[in-house]
Amino acid sequence: YRIGVFNISKDGTVTCSSEENLDDLKNMLDADYGISLPVCACDGTQCFSVEFPKDKADVVKLRKILDNKGDLIKKALGVNSLNIKEEDDKLIFPWFEQANQPGLASYAKFINSLCKMSVEIKRVNNSKHEPVNDKYAFRCFLLRLGFIGDEFKQDRKIMLSRLEGSCAFRNGGERNAVCE
Repeated sequence: YRIGVFNISKDGTVTCSSEENLDDLKNMLDADYGISLPVCACDGTQCFSVEFPKDKADVVKLRKILDNKGDLIKKALGVNSLNIKEEDDKLIFPWFEQANQPGLASYAKFINSLCKMSVEIKRVNNSKHEPVNDKYAFRCFLLRLGFIGDEFKQDRKIMLSRLEGSCAFRNGGERNAVCE
């Protein structure tokens, strides 16, 4: 495939005649809206945590969102805890026990969207609802976070893969019916 000055092979390799253009592309892809994705030592094994600038999130609202949707988020991401560590200038989300688990980029986008949502919304209700259909409820939550369109299709698919039910029908429908 040819996109502008870049050639992309079937295996995903990007080539270009100018090294400068490749460096620019790499810098753009590395800059992920202020999110850094460090791998840290965690109980002798490698874990994955996401860091986010503290001034770009409302910690109180973020904690309320996590309290309300916590059970659903834990199921969807396959994590045991949704603890947030606060440091002077950043929030750390040490949720993932394995640094090489698939979907980590999607999970980082999810955390980024949660933090953005915490700033943009006016209030968070303190009510937990037990969803009838986990997959549908989480799909609606992802859409509310802005995971809309083809660019987020793979991210939605990854995050919905651990949940049971139909994401197309609120109260049932066929098992694992179309959900994009």
